[in-house]
This record gives sequence, C-alpha cells and structure tokens, in this order.
Amino acid sequence: MRIRIVSAIFAVTAVALVLFAVPLAIAVGRLTDGQATLRLQSKAMLAARNIPSQFATRSDPIELPAGGEVHYRLYDAAGLLVAGVGQPTADSFTRTALLNRIAVGELGERLVVAVPVVENETVTGVLEVDQSTAGIDSGRQKAILLIAMLGLGVIAIATGLGWLIANKLAHPIQALRHATEQLGTGDFAVTVPSSRIPELAATSVALASTAQRLEALISGERAFSADASHQLRTPLTSIRTTLETELDHPREDPAAAIRETLGDIDRLERTIAELLEIARSPNRLSSIDLEPILAILESNWNRRASAARRSLHVDRVLQIPRVIGHPTMLQHALDVLVDNALKHGGGAIRIAITADDLSVTITIHDEGPGFGPGGVATTSDVVRPDTAGRGLPLARRLMSAQNGRLTVSPPPGGHVSVSLGLDQRNVNG
Repeated sequence: MRIRIVSAIFAVTAVALVLFAVPLAIAVGRLTDGQATLRLQSKAMLAARNIPSQFATRSDPIELPAGGEVHYRLYDAAGLLVAGVGQPTADSFTRTALLNRIAVGELGERLVVAVPVVENETVTGVLEVDQSTAGIDSGRQKAILLIAMLGLGVIAIATGLGWLIANKLAHPIQALRHATEQLGTGDFAVTVPSSRIPELAATSVALASTAQRLEALISGERAFSADASHQLRTPLTSIRTTLETELDHPREDPAAAIRETLGDIDRLERTIAELLEIARSPNRLSSIDLEPILAILESNWNRRASAARRSLHVDRVLQIPRVIGHPTMLQHALDVLVDNALKHGGGAIRIAITADDLSVTITIHDEGPGFGPGGVATTSDVVRPDTAGRGLPLARRLMSAQNGRLTVSPPPGGHVSVSLGLDQRNVNG
C-alpha cells in the first residue's frame, strides 16, 4: 500500500511538473533571448546617438565603441561600409534599417541589430551591432537547468511527504486489518486506535460497534442455549423419573405412567415453543394478569412437590393488580425459582403475593437453609458453591429483561422475590 501511494504521488507530481516546467522553460528561454536582444539594441541605439548625422561628408574619422564581445560597424546611405569591421556592402539587416526600421535577427552564431542613423527624418546611415550567441545560449541553459533542479527537488520533497502520508494512512488501516482478524477469531475485545482521518475514524467506530453487537449477539445465543438446556432438563428428568419408577415398580395399569409421560412431553413441547418465543420477541412487553400464571404454576408443580413429599401452596388474594412484563418470561422465572426450592430447599413451599402503589411482588418461601451471599445455597454445616446452578442467574436475567427485579432474602429460610411494575393505565382506569 505504501509503495502504491508513494508511486501515485510521484506520478502526479511528475506529470504536474512536466506540464508546468516545459512551458516555463520555453518562456524563460524566450525571455533570455529577448533580454539579450534588448541589451544589444540599447547599446546600438546609444552608440548611434553619438554618430554625427553628417558623418558621410566629414573628413574626420568615425570612432565606434571597441572591445568586448560586441562588434560595431557603420554603413552610409548607399549601403557602403564606412567604419568598423564587417562586410563592405550592406546585408539584409542593414537594408531593412535603411528603410528607417530597426532590424533584429541571427546570422550564423551571431545576434545582429541594425539601427538607422536619422537626420531631419532622413536616414543617413545604419549602425549594425552583433555579438556571439554563445553567452545567450549559456544563460538560457543555466536557467533551464535551474528549473530542472527545482523540479527534481519538488519531486523529492513530494516523494518524502508521500511516504510520510502513506505511513500515516497505513498504520490505522493495518490496525483495522488486525482488529478484523481478531474479530474473525472470536475475540470481540477489539481496540482500534483513533485516526485524524474522518473516514478511517468512522470505520474504526463502526468496527468497534459491530464487535460489541456481535459479542452481545453471541453472548445472547450462548445464554439462550444454556437457558434452554436448563429449562428442558426439568421435563426430561420428570420423564426419566416416571419411566424408571414404572420399570422398578410397575403399576397394574401402565396407562397412568404413559399419561404422566405424555403430560411431561407436552410440557417439553410447550417449553421449547416458549423459549423460541422469548428468543424472537424478548422486548415485547404487555399488560399481564397474574392470576392465570399463578394458577398454571400451582397446577404444574403440585404433582412434583407431592412426589418429593413436599407441599406447594399459592396464597389467594382477592384482586391482584395487572403488571407490565413478558408473560412467558415471568412464567419461566417462577418455574426456575420453584424448581430451585424443590431441589435445594426444604419443607413446604409457599407463594405469597403483595402489592404496593408501584409494583407487585411474588415471593417463594420454603423452610430450607436459604441462600448465602451471591445467591449460593447453604446448609447448616457446609457451604456448597454453585448449588443453585444456573437457576438464580437465569431467573434474574429473565426478570431484568422485562424491567423487573429479583431479590434474595438472607437466611434463615429460602425466600426469593420477583417484582414487576404495575400497569398504571389499569390502575388509573
């Protein structure tokens, strides 16, 4: 990438310099030639002013400037050489000057200027001046060489700046590539350095946001898988227990065991459907009537409590206010807490309902050792870490997803409460 950026900057700079330097070199060359011509023309005109207008009829010799690279010669009106060194007769430049015009041009490797000598608007002669073009060519070449050196310097500076820019661009892009590779390996804790380039900065923010969303999505999928396994284990265990009990102690009528098994299979199917509903619409909250949910809870768990030689009772309340929540999530959260009470608690299980001006609280009581710090189940003589398994974290997550809360009361006794906000529309109505 760096090489491509530097090559692109080099090519653009070179093309721009060529498009600029070639016309500049031509202009400088013409300017050099023009300045040399003007200087020679000024010398010729200055010398012509010092020539007497009646030089052709005077017997005094004409003195022309001598020495240096400039050569002077004077012709009369007939085109004959009067003074200086040169052709005895007029050349084309002299003939043009005799028409009262200044003639300029090159003859071989000499620059020639012919200036008319005028008296009373009459041309009485021509002063012709020439000098070698070698010095002019040398000056032109030096100017063009200077332009070329400046152009090379500009290209070198542009290439250096291009390399710096390429490094500045390549660093955040490489960081983005590494972050993308890290994201592809399943590591979502990507850190992308900020960039002063708005497009790269926006890409970094988008990648970090994508990593967070992917982490949340995958965490949710993992949690859903774990929650599903936890919720499906209970009916599967019930089916296994029923079948094993029937094998060890077969009843006269096996239809009872089959009906119990089919009931557990129905519950298993309902659990799968409910878990899928939770996964598809976790944020779809609505007004909930708690009485049918509590009735289903009591119906589902009475037989299991009896099988464990325990009792389960739901306190009757004359009128339970409606709450805002997710009925399927609430049902599963209560199932988890009752299941925990059966597995880790002791004695009778009582479900109490209380309400205040803001919320309704459902409390699951049992006569077991209760929960210690962090929601860990305890016994009278030993603490068993993680005895509650995924139950409490799952119930807490289900309640949090519907803007509720789960509270674990300290021992003695196993008291766990879940609360949901009242449906204020129903209260106000």
